[in-house]
Amino acid sequence: MIDMNKKPSLLPRISVNRPVTVTMCLVALLVVGIVAYFRVPVKLFPSGFTPTFLYMFIGYNHRNASPQEAEQQIARPLEEQLRTVKGIKRIRTYSGSFGVDAPIEFQADTDMDLAYNQVIDRLERLKLELPEEVRDNVRVYKFNSDSWEIMWMGLSRDTSIVDPYQFLNLHVQRRLERVDGVGRVNFWGVDEKEVMIELNYERLSARGVDVGTMVQALQTDNFALSAGYVREGGKQFYVRSLARYQSLDEIKDILLHTPNGDVRLGDVSDVIYDVPERSWYQRIDGQVAVSVGVFQESGANIVEVGDQVVATLQEIENDPRVDGRIKFNVFFNQGEFIQKKWARICGC
Repeated sequence: MIDMNKKPSLLPRISVNRPVTVTMCLVALLVVGIVAYFRVPVKLFPSGFTPTFLYMFIGYNHRNASPQEAEQQIARPLEEQLRTVKGIKRIRTYSGSFGVDAPIEFQADTDMDLAYNQVIDRLERLKLELPEEVRDNVRVYKFNSDSWEIMWMGLSRDTSIVDPYQFLNLHVQRRLERVDGVGRVNFWGVDEKEVMIELNYERLSARGVDVGTMVQALQTDNFALSAGYVREGGKQFYVRSLARYQSLDEIKDILLHTPNGDVRLGDVSDVIYDVPERSWYQRIDGQVAVSVGVFQESGANIVEVGDQVVATLQEIENDPRVDGRIKFNVFFNQGEFIQKKWARICGC
């Protein structure tokens, strides 16, 4: 039996009485959906997603360092400082000759921005207790979906390339960073050449040279200093004192003051310009290789950026200036991964 006194529901009543209004609302929703479909960036993780962990690395660039030394001088003081940070669930430290890795896990309800600031504050206090050579090698990494690698690949290079760092910087890094949506490109496994001074302790002791005196001479001899400006005839000339080294011979000719007289740096050490010594190497199919990470710009469409990067890699391999001396092997493409996941969800 139907109760005629009962009022009809709100939505059916509006649909019957205001058909034009309802139609316009549906059309507006449809337009907004179409615009969002084409303009909202495609991402693997939603904006604002922040996992409750931080990663810390303290590099110990000492040739003769041992894991036990890194544990005693770095890992244990680090754990003592971080135990006062609120919300920490677990800290693990891994010590090695390279330094200390420390992944930090927090409680599920932890404010990660606040936790990050507290960790940075504790590390600033800790730096005074750390060995001097590691104070500038402290890094804290916080997960950010916008700064995550969208592509990771291996690059096989020919051993005939004289300066791999400069070669890859010119032909790979600069070209990839010009792709719309690419924020930066990082290399691992290839190092820039550096000026290295290898001391000969026998020659140092024979000539009475103190290591501290030598270090002080190097710190005070290589500089660029602003000396103000000079006005003349209505013109203003800026004056700078430039004392930067221009060649290895200039470094070798640095005079070290000793009680027995002045000694050239080149007489007590070997000054070379080369790649620093490495204890690890990367290979792909037995060939010398380099790891390459491609990072996106904030808000970029990852799928489109991935397709453009893959096309650029093909252009680089076919470039006559490269002459087939490098070959790319893409291990992970986030854009391709998103497309496969989307195809699996929608069944297409």
